Amino acid sequence: MSPITNDKSFVRKGMSLIWDPELLAEIIAYHKAVTIRQFCQMKGKWPESLPSKDEHALVVVGLEGCMDVLKPSDAEKWLEQDIKPLILDFQDEYQGQCALIFWIPSGLKKIKHVSSTDNYVWQYSTPHSGSKVEIGRILWAGAQREVRPIITGSADVADEMSNWKGLHHPRIS
Repeated sequence: MSPITNDKSFVRKGMSLIWDPELLAEIIAYHKAVTIRQFCQMKGKWPESLPSKDEHALVVVGLEGCMDVLKPSDAEKWLEQDIKPLILDFQDEYQGQCALIFWIPSGLKKIKHVSSTDNYVWQYSTPHSGSKVEIGRILWAGAQREVRPIITGSADVADEMSNWKGLHHPRIS
């Protein structure tokens, strides 16, 4: 897995989950991010220009909160039936030439890479401790091998997930 290092291509296309506040500030003024509710209401009414600093990315906040309050089985169903179709619609609307970025403030703690299956899971804490949702399988339709960690600095720190600032997939299918 080759990381995205000091390369900002992830803010121009594909889908990313980011958790580094400094990286978020480089992409968008926080008050211009849309809530998960606003994102869900955009289907079929996508804006002509996107609110990121370069107008090529939409940053969505609130996914983490929704995941945390839903039971794992409900979260999995919600991601598959509601969020994934929106991601695909966004990608189709902008012909893969804009980025969809989900801000996950505690992503480093909640999103784990399972190297034996090369999958990414959402790890729950109380009250669902020990439960997991296979977000890689759901969001990236089995193409999680194409997911690249976003890091800043030199590529030699990519092996440690603690150095990752987020995850990027170039195209969702």
